Amino acid sequence: MVKNTTGGNKSKGFARKELNISNNNKLRLSESEYEKYAHIIKMFGNGMCQALCEDSKHRTCIIRGKFRGGKGKRNSFVTVGTLVLVGVRDWETDSDKCDLLEVYNQIEVDQLKHHPKVPYEFICMNVTSDFITEKNNSGIEFSTIIDGVDDKPIIESKEDFVMDNTHEINIDDI
Repeated sequence: MVKNTTGGNKSKGFARKELNISNNNKLRLSESEYEKYAHIIKMFGNGMCQALCEDSKHRTCIIRGKFRGGKGKRNSFVTVGTLVLVGVRDWETDSDKCDLLEVYNQIEVDQLKHHPKVPYEFICMNVTSDFITEKNNSGIEFSTIIDGVDDKPIIESKEDFVMDNTHEINIDDI
C-alpha cells in the first residue's frame, strides 16, 4: 500500500493513481482498409479537425472523447501537422468523415518510417507547407533557394568609399 507522506484527505488515492501505469509500447499500425494514416491540416475546435489522408482525400476527423481530456490528452496532443491513424466511416454514404484512432508522437513516427508496410513518402511529407502553397491563388511561389547562383556573392565588386573631410553630405541627396 502507498504510504501517506503528505497527509490530508484522499492523498492516498492521488498517490495510487501513479502505481497502475501500463506502458503499452506496442506500435499501433493500420489493420484494415478502412484505417488510414493522415496528417492534421486544420483544427476546427469542438472536437473536430480536418485531415489529409494517405489516399489524398480531405476528411473531417472527429476527435473521440478518449483524446479530448484527462489522461489521454496528456500523452496525445493533437495539433496541426500531427500524424494520426483514422478510421474511415464505411457505413455512411458520404465518406468524408473519419474517427481519430491513434495519435503518433515523434518517436513513433520514426519507427513508422522504418516499417515496411507503411507508406514512407506520406509519413515524411511536410503537410503544413504543402497546405499553405495550395491556398496561394496568386501564382507566386516563394522559395529560399536561389536558382542559377553557384555560391557566388551577389555583389561582385566592392568599391571602397573614402570621404574627405572637406565635403559635406546632404541627406536629401541620398
